Amino acid sequence: MQVRRFLLAALTVASALATADDQSCKGRNDLPRVLEHVCYNGTPDPVSCPYHDDAFGIFENNRAPYHYLLVPRQKVCGIENEALWQSGTHDWFAEAWRLRHVFADAKPVSGGVPLARVGIAINSIPGRSQGQLHVHISCVEQGIAKQLATQASQFNSSWQPLDLNTSDGVQHYLARRLAGPDIDADVFATLAKAHPELAADKGNITAFAASVADGNTQRPLILIGHYSDHNQGHAEDLLDGCGNVQAEPKPQ
Repeated sequence: MQVRRFLLAALTVASALATADDQSCKGRNDLPRVLEHVCYNGTPDPVSCPYHDDAFGIFENNRAPYHYLLVPRQKVCGIENEALWQSGTHDWFAEAWRLRHVFADAKPVSGGVPLARVGIAINSIPGRSQGQLHVHISCVEQGIAKQLATQASQFNSSWQPLDLNTSDGVQHYLARRLAGPDIDADVFATLAKAHPELAADKGNITAFAASVADGNTQRPLILIGHYSDHNQGHAEDLLDGCGNVQAEPKPQ
């Protein structure tokens, strides 16, 4: 019943934004140019671009001390992209989770960035500035991490409501804890089957994933929010740029 109330409340918010297609992504289009310059213009710096292949690259976003973006080379719209929600297609969200270790290893830091502290996020259309699909990779904000650790045991493979206390007030999400260490490539297709109401308004969806402890292992907990009075559609806010991690001094 709680899940139903969450969905009904989310869907009463009328979207003033039309769902974009691959030819008209909502937002600026700066990221492909930055990606090409940082990762494909000669030999990339391993800190600025710790990973790239023919399909996508992961590069440093200088807005925060430890904040990276996964960006496809081809023109791909963000969360509203139909392909992201279809089974058997390339899931960039799952790819960012699989490669989050390249972020954790990208910079020499005092004590390192523990992999368990790394989270990923995709913002909704109203919660973003860039139209090109990009997945944020950074540290989970410590207050959020504590809340997730406290509540993680109550979640399983079914979507359940989760309220988080954030700097913007209480934010409503649906949460699902996965059985294994990886995120299924069909995570959004699975969400669409379980809750077609949300898939029908995919441009207003924001997604987040973090590790939660399960005994001696870490398992991903996925959060789905809907842009509304109870969610800013900006799951990136659950990351903090690893603000309390100090870089080792550069050699003189």
